[in-house]
Amino acid sequence: MTDPTFEDWLAIVGGLNRMAALMDAREWDRIGDVVLPDARCYGQLGHEAIVANVLRRALGGCGPTQHLLGNYDIHVDGDVATSRSLIRAYHLEAGGEALEEPRTYVWMGVYLDRWSRTGDGWRMSERKTETNVSVGDASVLQPG
Repeated sequence: MTDPTFEDWLAIVGGLNRMAALMDAREWDRIGDVVLPDARCYGQLGHEAIVANVLRRALGGCGPTQHLLGNYDIHVDGDVATSRSLIRAYHLEAGGEALEEPRTYVWMGVYLDRWSRTGDGWRMSERKTETNVSVGDASVLQPG
């Protein structure tokens, strides 16, 4: 694996940021903009399973979220790439915007992703996570 070209780095960072934005906006139908149809993410295989068993289950019923990424480390080997990025995900309970002291859950960790170069650009083929810190009330993560 080598350091990426600027164009490859920019495309993969763009994909990481787009995935975070799709999660926060609950735009499940656009996951294919970033993730391959047969990707393995969060231990699930394929778009339908990823959306149903992870994204909707964790984020579908909670209030606003904000997934912030940084410290991108990307390596490319031909048409395959790996990325490592730090993540801080903030979750507010459903209806929490109107509460004086809403319940929150903050997860900080690492995204370890694999990417494939396709005719439509770089697409995620795998995502694994590592937890560094988990603070607050995880019960704010509820099925939608």
